[in-house]
Amino acid sequence: MSERTEADAIGANARSADRLRQLVDRLDDRAMGRDLGEGWTIGVALAHLAFWDRLSARRLRSWLDTGELNDLQGATDLVNEASLFQWRALPASAVRAEALGAATVVNQLVASAGPGRVAALVAAGKPRWAHRHLHRMEHVEQIEKALGAGSHQGVS
Repeated sequence: MSERTEADAIGANARSADRLRQLVDRLDDRAMGRDLGEGWTIGVALAHLAFWDRLSARRLRSWLDTGELNDLQGATDLVNEASLFQWRALPASAVRAEALGAATVVNQLVASAGPGRVAALVAAGKPRWAHRHLHRMEHVEQIEKALGAGSHQGVS
């Protein structure tokens, strides 16, 4: 069971990173500014993904090193709200690069975590620390929907 869980996470993470890369490669600066509602733009959604992939990588690394699960204790919405203004201020080119870089880092860490680690995270109630594809695809699909709903200006 544990091997399947790890293989599933690694494979799905890789597929979602590929899909993210295909999406990011199509976006120019104008598309990055497209509104997603509630103050969010495509650029904000990608910066948000990069942040959470980096945080997941850091929490996973800490857990592998210490055995302790460092959680935000329900502060996810507060973190998102506090970060929104910074994410909006980031240059589009930096956001595109960081979204892909962060996905790569966390995917590599999950893939190299070792036998039973993904299953242990799932059992501890932290599946999204390893199954990054779950969060990543929520926003990839959100962005693709927004791009499909509007004109394709800024999209190659």
